[in-house]
Amino acid sequence: MSNLGVWDVIVLIMAAYFAVVTLVRLLWHRRDEVMTHYRRLVETERKRKKAALLRQRSHEMRRLGGTRSGTAQRPKTQQEERRAA
Repeated sequence: MSNLGVWDVIVLIMAAYFAVVTLVRLLWHRRDEVMTHYRRLVETERKRKKAALLRQRSHEMRRLGGTRSGTAQRPKTQQEERRAA
């Protein structure tokens, strides 16, 4: 290093600065891409779970004889059937 002049050191520092700044910008860009990918995965999973839950509720409504308004009716007990008759 003793053979380096002042201008050589300045150019070396500028090159190192440029390399570090470029690397940081590349890493930020890659981070943004990865975050976007995982956000999409999470959103897709949320939609899938919500659809499964709605299917399950719909199935339960049909099984219990519920109405389309969203209020499920429980099956009548034997005592309630006797009273109605």
